[in-house]
Amino acid sequence: MALPETDAKQALILAERLRGQIGALQLKKSGQPIKISASFGIVELGDHATLEALIDESDQWLYAAKKAGRNQVCGALLMQGV
Repeated sequence: MALPETDAKQALILAERLRGQIGALQLKKSGQPIKISASFGIVELGDHATLEALIDESDQWLYAAKKAGRNQVCGALLMQGV
């Protein structure tokens, strides 16, 4: 998801809000409740020379979130303790 005029801190807040809302959904399949979750990778345009580099890094962070147990937000911003 591209969020123009949104810095990484704001994107983190939005991603966490979306993650919580998605997790709170009460869905059913064949009458049985199912639990869903969401993982997000966050990067800022800042140091990325190309759109492809930006997408590649966000994809890497998304897979890091999934590898770390899913249902979370990962990004360089978080690694810096923000």
